[in-house]
Order: sequence, then C-alpha cells, then structure tokens
Amino acid sequence: MPVMYSFCFWFSVRLGSIIVGAITLVQAIILFIFCGQGLENQEDVSARIQSWLDNNDMLFLKGVMEDMKNGPKLFLSILTTYTAFHMVSCLLLSLGAYKCKLIFMYPFMALEMIRLLFLSVFFVFTMMLIKQNIYNLGLLIGCSVAGGFLILFLFYLWFCTLSMCQIVKELEQVENLGPYQPHVVSTAAPSYATKSPMDMGVSVGMGFYNGGYGTMSRPIY
Repeated sequence: MPVMYSFCFWFSVRLGSIIVGAITLVQAIILFIFCGQGLENQEDVSARIQSWLDNNDMLFLKGVMEDMKNGPKLFLSILTTYTAFHMVSCLLLSLGAYKCKLIFMYPFMALEMIRLLFLSVFFVFTMMLIKQNIYNLGLLIGCSVAGGFLILFLFYLWFCTLSMCQIVKELEQVENLGPYQPHVVSTAAPSYATKSPMDMGVSVGMGFYNGGYGTMSRPIY
C-alpha cells in the first residue's frame, strides 16, 4: 500500500518524483562544485579543519577531524564519487517516474537513503558541538528546529519516491493478471428459491427473505 497518493497535497506522486529528482539534482550539483574546489585547494581545507580543532572542543570527533586534516584528498574523492553517482541517479529517477520504470528509480532510493542517514547523524553531532562550544540557548533551539524540519522535509521527498515505486509495482501486478474478465451471474433461480420459507425451515419473522435468491447475491470483483 503506497505511503501517499499526492505530493504537497496537490501534485501526483509521479510529478512529485520528477520534482524530487530535479531538487535533489540541484543539491548534488552544488555539493559536487564544492568538492571540486576542495580538491583543488586541499591546503586551505586542511587549514580550515586545523582552525576548527584549535578553537573548538570537537569531543569524540577529534580523531576523525585529524584524519581529514592529514588526508583531505581521500575524503573529498569519496564524497565526489558518491555525488557523481547521486547526480546520475537523480536523472534516472526523473526518467523512471516519467516512463514508470522501477529499475530506473531504485538507484536513487538507495543513494538518497544513504545521504539521509548521513545527514541525520551529522545533524545530531552538529547540535552536540554547538551545545559544547557555543553557550547560546536561542541559537541551539533555532538550529535544532530548522535542522529538524529540513531533515523531515528531505525524508518527505524520499517517501514520495517510495510511494511512486509502490504504485508502479501495484500497476505491474495488475497488468500481470491479464485483461479484466467480468463475472457472469446466472439469472436462473436455484431450485430451493422456488420453495417457501416454511418448507425450508427458515423463519420469516425478520422479513429478510425476499422470495428470490438473486436479490441477496453480491457481485464478485
């Protein structure tokens, strides 16, 4: 059963999936550009990370930040490669939603879920660092609310695509059943329908018996 049948209370999930592909593609392109600039200026990236380590308490992330400072090329290369695949999956998602092809939508579902899980963990760690280094309750609450709504919105976009996959799968199952065969109901009354209720031992006090079996039958779908 699909999670939703409409996108933003107005659009179909098919059009919504195409919109999701376009929105996510823009995000991936922006990230890809930043990764490219980081690969070209690795010394600046290492200096920025060192500045964070010197001026802030990074808690249990200090070891990870040290590794990123000493070898930013590896982390940026992994992120760039992932972003490139993600951009391709966004294009395939829009094509798959337009042509109703599940095989084109599955890569986006997997890669986007990886991104959402990473962003969720990153958001939690960021809030912990803000609490540890910036003694501003208003800023902490504002960032928590804004970040939480952003994560929920991104999950909403993912569930729109999931609903599209579920609907396409249901349509494929209906197509595999073949053309619809209407059920033919015989108009001939069964032999017991010509008997009286008293002969059949049926009480007529409630008035349920209408003198014919056909009036009690239901169509089979």
